[in-house]
Amino acid sequence: PNGGTTPIAPLVNSQTYPVSVTATDAAGNTSPAATQNLLVDTTAPDAPVFTSSALTNQVPPTVTGTAEPNSTLTLVINGATYTTPVDANGNWSVNTATATPASGTLGSFPDGSYPISAFCTDGSNNTSGTSAQTLVVDRTAPVITSAVASFGANLNLDESKADATIAIDITGIEDGQPASVTINGATFQGTVFSGKVVVTVPTATLDAIADGVSSDFTVRATD
Repeated sequence: PNGGTTPIAPLVNSQTYPVSVTATDAAGNTSPAATQNLLVDTTAPDAPVFTSSALTNQVPPTVTGTAEPNSTLTLVINGATYTTPVDANGNWSVNTATATPASGTLGSFPDGSYPISAFCTDGSNNTSGTSAQTLVVDRTAPVITSAVASFGANLNLDESKADATIAIDITGIEDGQPASVTINGATFQGTVFSGKVVVTVPTATLDAIADGVSSDFTVRATD
């Protein structure tokens, strides 16, 4: 005995053990037993997963993800630390426009890259590993710097009998984004690579333009 205790076998993780306590005074009177169940939990949760896009034009941003159900999520972003509960389905969300930081002050978000990190803590105070993401804020529209048709400024009869191309240069846009050309009521798309895209306009569309009629084409791009 050590102070009225006796050694017990090592407790096993994820097991529940009944615990009871009594007290006996000098006269030999023993109290009723106080009881509870003890759950042993020494397993750290999995690191959170971000489900919100790493590219946004929302400022201040909303960050969402998944983590261990009913744990507490800690998010660090641009000088501020937030805590939020994870729901029973394992989902969490932090709207930095309305949430109050647990510590720090949220900075401004000019266009650029912002590292963010998150971890969760379960009810037994076990802490997960940290997940990281780089949030890219982009609120600047792409700029079309040139759009040149293969037929030039005037479409002659021979040119209207063959497919044409429109070569477009764009700044401020990522590879793989679409760009479109609308001409004579029809729209055609191409895919941007290295700030350039070539859109093909088929013969049928060109041939449908009436002789002597001016038909502008419109170019659009979305980042």
